[in-house]
Amino acid sequence: MERAWKANDAIRAAGAAVDKAYQQRKDAADVVSRMFIPAPGPEQDPYVDVAWTGLLKADAAWRMAEKDLANKKESVALEVYQKYFAVLSAQAAVYKAEAALARDRWALQVARAVYWSGCGTRTQLAAAEAKFAGAEKGLAAAREALDKAYVAFNRLVGLQPGERPALVEEPAVTPLLVDSLETEAERAVESSVDIFKLERARDMAQWDLDYPWTLDTYGRPVYRTYNVQKYEVEIADYNLAAAREALKERVRSTYHDLRALEEQEAALEAAVQTAQDALRVVEAQYKVGLVARDKVREAEAALAEAQANLYGVRCQHAALLATWRYLTGRPVVAF
Repeated sequence: MERAWKANDAIRAAGAAVDKAYQQRKDAADVVSRMFIPAPGPEQDPYVDVAWTGLLKADAAWRMAEKDLANKKESVALEVYQKYFAVLSAQAAVYKAEAALARDRWALQVARAVYWSGCGTRTQLAAAEAKFAGAEKGLAAAREALDKAYVAFNRLVGLQPGERPALVEEPAVTPLLVDSLETEAERAVESSVDIFKLERARDMAQWDLDYPWTLDTYGRPVYRTYNVQKYEVEIADYNLAAAREALKERVRSTYHDLRALEEQEAALEAAVQTAQDALRVVEAQYKVGLVARDKVREAEAALAEAQANLYGVRCQHAALLATWRYLTGRPVVAF
């Protein structure tokens, strides 16, 4: 994670933005310190009004910049987590494709032997050849997807595109435990940087209403009329309310998606167990001559597919759980 943070230009830019905003706040405070701090209303000296609102806005901008920096670090951590498990999922897909290719290669060998012995038809052989060719293409596509997943991960953590680091952290089987979904939705609102920014935008609109003087491009005082500025506050209130509700809905949706993956995971675990049992039976039958080798290959491929499907869902769950933690204001990386 540290590699990703150090390699990310957006984080460095956000850090510089914090320094800039702090200096602007300091400069605005120096101006105000030489003036009388006004009370809300239009009766104040226009230049005092402008200086005071300038400090309020500079302070808000500085706090938003700090929040933005922390949020960028967490969002990069989330992306690393997602790209990491995308690589693991792609590796599982390659494993599944390799097992399918081994199965279809053996089936093709059998089909050729049957055909040349005069016991099979050309149509049967062509079908086996087509299935093998499809398996070859499937493996090539899976390997290409794995390469793309690695390139995306490497770019994020500052590695060369051709590097293939060993990823040893497995997706944890951790069901999501939630006492109250609505409490989690409120937690997301309270911790959201986007909501924080909209709240500060609402504050700024209110300050412009309370301190109506501003300066035009020539530095001359301009009075903002109440009948116009009050709508800016109203608009900010509506934007804030809409954003809060949208975030709550996203939290609810993410929760239900996680639950669906957990249900799917349970079903796939049963499928893996069934495939393992089937393979043991077929291997025992093969040893005593009851079935041919191609049946073993088919059972092996079925098990590989079931295992890869389960592993892929676990990777999806781990990545989505990281998204949940990000949304609800928790550290993304829990390990």
